Amino acid sequence: MIPNDLAMQIDRWLDDDLSQQDSLVLVESLKRTENAPEYLADRALLHTLLSQSIWSSPPEISKPLARRRFRIAKPILLVACALLVILGILSPWVSMPTVQASAERVLKRTLVANRPTSDRRYSVRVEFERQRSKPSMLSVRNGQFVQSFETAGRKLVWGKSSSGDIWFTIDGHSVAVFQEYEIPSALEEVCDLRTLDLRILIESLLKDYDFQRFEHSANRDTITAVPKPQANQPRFNKVQMEIDPVSLLVHKVELDRAFQGRTLAKVSFELEEITTHDGDFYHWKSHVRSDAEVLELGARRGQRAELLRDFLQLIRSPNYR
Repeated sequence: MIPNDLAMQIDRWLDDDLSQQDSLVLVESLKRTENAPEYLADRALLHTLLSQSIWSSPPEISKPLARRRFRIAKPILLVACALLVILGILSPWVSMPTVQASAERVLKRTLVANRPTSDRRYSVRVEFERQRSKPSMLSVRNGQFVQSFETAGRKLVWGKSSSGDIWFTIDGHSVAVFQEYEIPSALEEVCDLRTLDLRILIESLLKDYDFQRFEHSANRDTITAVPKPQANQPRFNKVQMEIDPVSLLVHKVELDRAFQGRTLAKVSFELEEITTHDGDFYHWKSHVRSDAEVLELGARRGQRAELLRDFLQLIRSPNYR
């Protein structure tokens, strides 16, 4: 059964009464609706027969005029047939520009609407080779983040402050702080894998990715992207993003993290809430005990390295994964 609104859109298109943008939306709807191509063909044939009947039946209309009116109506059937070919045989290739344009338009609007002053809290899961992690909680705002989770009876909290420093603590007894220019590569890799910076991700998608699918519904726009063939060492083999089409909030992100062309891990971020944290929430002082030992640049040699080793061991432990 064809929805009434879709049937009306088809009739308007056959009457040449749809804008170019509405015509593109109609094509996407036809591809998603069962029996829509057959319905389109029937309506196109009916429009053509009616046109012939209206303009060729009255005896007082001259033959040249009747032929001219028929020539006006005849392209309707030809265009409809061409559209059926597009939908049935050539859709994987012809639909790409439409998918690309639709996805780009939504992502650009989302990028503009991405409010740096709001705090978004996501539930995060990481999957390594059939091992799926317990969920951890991630709060992000304008490039800053705080992530917390429990493993092996220990509570791990780590984050990035407004100054770009990366810090982490185990049970709040001590905290290691690395300034932006001295962050160890192992810690950078963990940040890259387990955190979400929407601005950087969306800009990367617009620049280095092709959009395979764009699905629109009343409450979600779902975009699936893969790296362009010429992309140099892409961070992700595939990205799927779910966006509210009205508020432009990103509700879910699924990333296939790439390493040398293969998928290293699958990471999912699912929006839990929008909130407003205090200004110091992303600073380490808000997540440690008042008497916690602070290990910064200049601390006793090896202290930060020992805490980092324990932190990485816990975050990669089987109990967490």
